[in-house]
Amino acid sequence: MIRRERHVRFPGWPRALLFLALLGGAWFALSRAVPWLAEVDQARIDAERAAMAAATEAAEIAFLRDFEQAFAQADLNRQLAFCRERIRAALPYWRPLHALALTPVSVDAYVPLSLRSDSLHRLSCRADGLHESRVVHPLGEALLAARVEAAPTTGADLPDLWRQGEALIDRSLAEGAPQRLELLLLADHRTVAVRRRIAQPDGELRDLVPAGATVFASLVAADAPPEGLASRMRTRWSSEAGAAFDLLAGMLPADAAIVGARFDDDALSVTLRGPRRGLDAPFGAIELDAWGEPTSWLYPYDVAPGFACEAGINLTALRERFDAACARLAGCAADAHFSIADYACATGRESGDWLLHLQSR
Repeated sequence: MIRRERHVRFPGWPRALLFLALLGGAWFALSRAVPWLAEVDQARIDAERAAMAAATEAAEIAFLRDFEQAFAQADLNRQLAFCRERIRAALPYWRPLHALALTPVSVDAYVPLSLRSDSLHRLSCRADGLHESRVVHPLGEALLAARVEAAPTTGADLPDLWRQGEALIDRSLAEGAPQRLELLLLADHRTVAVRRRIAQPDGELRDLVPAGATVFASLVAADAPPEGLASRMRTRWSSEAGAAFDLLAGMLPADAAIVGARFDDDALSVTLRGPRRGLDAPFGAIELDAWGEPTSWLYPYDVAPGFACEAGINLTALRERFDAACARLAGCAADAHFSIADYACATGRESGDWLLHLQSR
């Protein structure tokens, strides 16, 4: 006789209760663990941010300490050598000096960075660091208008004002204590005008200016107009979209067909559809710096650069599309700061739109 085992089946509801109890316990444990893990992760993120901030602050302190030490002894030769390296490193690419001013507390260097001939970029090296600004040309519009030849493009063609500054320091130290030494490249790009102020042993200040020398505004950055040079206004285009459109309205031809645009912190760029007057290529790019001055004008491209569109629109339509994109973006306003503000086309599209991202605060 075969003995069969009997299996006792429990009702379904106890198993369901057990499952629910286990699920509830797991959920409770998870609900307690997730906030703790989030707190641990946030603490790690906060610690990393604090470490990065501390490292940045330490680097800035060390950077400024070098400037303080360079100016501590009022040694013009040491200051000139130190500031020359810092100024060269700060420039986006090599540029020859067009003017130089030396005092016991500053080295002010002037270089051309835009296509405009009536302004220069000033880099002021002092004990508190390096400061940049854009100023009107020291010669003034009248002398610039009298220029009869274009500027040479190679450094060998221009006088080296750094070297001339070194020689002028040595010469002036033999006569007393130099208070200010100024060198300015004139419109012919061959002649250098020199102006000096020397403190005599008895304390008297002597201004040494050659007879018949060219008159020009003070090159010392600390001198405010009317004696010094008037500064131009700097604009952060990523926070001043209205100012960017206003500037473009005054610069672009009315029939300009815009296929791409970008608003950055310190640069403003638009790409136009060609050919057109001054542009034989299918596309041309215009780059403006933080002072609204062109660094390139209708640079030619055979194909649309980046994600530029094939078909162009006028500036009015470009601004309308910007306003529409801003209206769709929560928190967007006229004075908003954008981390991204690009007008472009997706692949295969002829009509473009603005890509706007607000800067996180």
